[in-house]
Amino acid sequence: RSMRKWMLIVIGWGWTQLAMAQTPLTLREAISTALSANLDIRLASNEAQMASNNAQLGAAGMLPTVQATLDPSLSRNNIRQEFINGNTLVNPNARQQSLNANLLLNWTLFDGTAMFTNYKRLNKFEEIGALQARAAIEQVIAEVSLAYYETRLNLSQLATAEKNLALSRERLQLAEAKAGLGSASGQELLQSRVDFNADNSLVLRQQEQLLQSKIRLNQLLNRQADTDWVPVDSLPTALPVDIADLRKQVFAQNTWLQLAEMQAAVAGLDARLTRNAMLPRVELVSGYHINRLQSEAGFLASNQNRGLDLGLRAGITVFDGGRLNRARKNAELNQANALLLEEREKQAMDALLLSSFVAYDNNRKLIQMEAENVAIATQNVTIAREAYRVGSISALALREAQQQLLVAESRFMDATFAAALHYITLQRLSGQLIR
Repeated sequence: RSMRKWMLIVIGWGWTQLAMAQTPLTLREAISTALSANLDIRLASNEAQMASNNAQLGAAGMLPTVQATLDPSLSRNNIRQEFINGNTLVNPNARQQSLNANLLLNWTLFDGTAMFTNYKRLNKFEEIGALQARAAIEQVIAEVSLAYYETRLNLSQLATAEKNLALSRERLQLAEAKAGLGSASGQELLQSRVDFNADNSLVLRQQEQLLQSKIRLNQLLNRQADTDWVPVDSLPTALPVDIADLRKQVFAQNTWLQLAEMQAAVAGLDARLTRNAMLPRVELVSGYHINRLQSEAGFLASNQNRGLDLGLRAGITVFDGGRLNRARKNAELNQANALLLEEREKQAMDALLLSSFVAYDNNRKLIQMEAENVAIATQNVTIAREAYRVGSISALALREAQQQLLVAESRFMDATFAAALHYITLQRLSGQLIR
C-alpha cells in the first residue's frame, strides 16, 4: 500500500508539472502548422508544379525545333602524290582547315491533330496535379482535426473521471468516519476503498490516453513528440444539415470525384491519340549551312559554299502488323474502364455520404438525449450524496447513482465526438473542408 501511495504521488506530481508547461493551441493553429510542415503536401505540391511546367505548347509538339551545329577542324599531313603522267608532288606538313556550320529547323505542320490532343492532355494532368495536392491537404486537415478533437474528448473524459474520483474520495472519508464511530460495517469501508482505487485507476488510464492523443497530434505537426499543449477549442456544436444540398455539393465539388472525372478524360484523349497516329504526318524542314575548306595540298586551295535548304516531308503508316489498330482498341477499352471507375466512385461517395449523414444525424439526436440524462443523473447524485450523508441510503445506492452519472457523461461525450467526426467526413465529401 505504501509503494502504491508513492507511485500515485509521483505520477500526480509529473502530471502537475506537465499541466504547468502546457501551451494553448487552437485548431486553426494546429492545421496551419501541419499544412506548412507536412511532407506529403510538399511532395504533392512539387508534383503539381511539375505537371504545370509540362502544360506548354512546346511540350505538346506544337512549336518548331531549331538546332545549330558547328564543326571546325584543323589538320597537318605529310603529302606525297604521284600522278599518272609521272609527276610527283611532295608537301611536308601541309595544312588543311575546314569549317562546317548548320542551322536546322523542323516543324510539324500536321500530325493528325495529335499535338492539339497532347496539349489538352497535358492541361488535364495539370488539373490532376492540383486536385491531388488538394486531396493531400484535405487528408491532413481531417487527420489533424480528428486528433485535436480526440484530445479534447480525452481531456473532458479526464475531468469527468477526476470529478468521479472526488466523489469516491468523499464517500471513502465518510465511510472511514462512520467506521470510527462504529456506525458503519467493515465491509462498507472496504467496498468504498475498492471503489476509490478503481476510480483512481480510471483517472490514470485517462491521463495516459490524453498523453497518447497529444503525441499523435505532435507527429502530424512534425514536432517533438513530448511537446505539451492544451486544446483551446471545444468540440463543435452539432448543427442540422440538409442531405439534398450535401449531395449536390458532393457531385460538384468532391475532390475524388473530380479526379475520377479527369482520369476518364485523360483516357479519352489517349484513345484519340491512337486514332491520330493513323493519319498522315507533314513536317517543314529547313536549314542554312556554311561549308568552308582551305588546303595547302590537293587540287583545290579553297572551297566554300553556303545556302538555304527548304523542304516538306510527309509520311503515313501503311502497315505495321496491326500495332496501331490493337493500340486503338485497347485505348478505347481503357477509356470505357475509366468511365466505369468514375461511375463506381460516384456510387461509393453517395453511399458514404448517406451513411455519414445518418450517423451524424443520429449522434446529433443522441447529444440532446444524453445531455438531458446527464442533467438528471447529476441531480440524482446530488440527492443520493446528501441521503448517504444522513444515512438514509446505502453506500451501494450511492455508488450506483455515481456510476449512472459517469456512464451518462461518457455517452454524451462519445456522441459529441462521433458527431464531430462524421461532420468532418461530410465536409470533406462535399468539398468544404478547405475554406
